[in-house]
Amino acid sequence: MTEGATETDIGLYFSTSPQAAHPRNHCIPIYEVLRVPDDAHSEIVVMPALQKIASPRFDTFGELVEFLRQIFEGLQFMHAHHITLPMVAASSPLRWTNSIQENVAVGWDGKKHSTRMKCNPKHYFVDFRLSRKYTPADIDALESDPFPADIYDLANMITRELVEARCSIHFYINPRMH
Repeated sequence: MTEGATETDIGLYFSTSPQAAHPRNHCIPIYEVLRVPDDAHSEIVVMPALQKIASPRFDTFGELVEFLRQIFEGLQFMHAHHITLPMVAASSPLRWTNSIQENVAVGWDGKKHSTRMKCNPKHYFVDFRLSRKYTPADIDALESDPFPADIYDLANMITRELVEARCSIHFYINPRMH
């Protein structure tokens, strides 16, 4: 990757071997990149269809813990490859997909649904517009380490997407236990 790596370059880096097969990789797989005729600056990137992280809501504490485990693991994997993922954009760089469709049921409203734990979801980072690839020499030369800022941005994204968006889990407290 070069100094001016694009969003597609970074996505393709994580979509090729050996990174693509690594279980800690939570970067969206890119299936193909199509060039737009007569427009050298545009391309169509083919990826799996995904859902926003807050839809459907988390039903259990275990679903939330698994989501957090996957995104921390994915960010750590990106950092191990010297790539940052600043999350200061207005929309979340996270989406999820379910890899097992057989546990989807039809509800009273006719819509298909399933709990996250039944469909074995995988959570992905999808937006690499602000990402940057560093070399170890780059990191040594910087005045400040860019990787802690990613962790701070991730905490803010969790607050924005899960807390402020009221993507809540309902906890029931037994009043006799206090």
